[in-house]
Amino acid sequence: MLEPIDEAVSQHLANWQPEDAGEMIRMFETEIPGMLENLGAAFSVLGDRTSSDMPLDQVVGEHMGEISSVMHGAADVAREMAQSFRKAHEVEIARIENPRANENAWDRNE
Repeated sequence: MLEPIDEAVSQHLANWQPEDAGEMIRMFETEIPGMLENLGAAFSVLGDRTSSDMPLDQVVGEHMGEISSVMHGAADVAREMAQSFRKAHEVEIARIENPRANENAWDRNE
């Protein structure tokens, strides 16, 4: 049931080749932390459902809650990574976000 989702995410991340710096910024600052937050929220809902709507022992829902907490913690780590990324590439990112007039004139591939 989850194999196609797992495969899609794994393949996408393993083969990710950013097209430009803006895509890198979005990936590190928004998409990775957001994906982990969404996974955490999904496991929280699943944990609630396994405890209330399914004939499963409450311990199963408790473990789902723990997985949810771990995913939210992973999202926090991803946000820290994004801050490190931004700090390490502060000069480059500033040039992208606040380009000078005709900045693209410097891009020469000859």
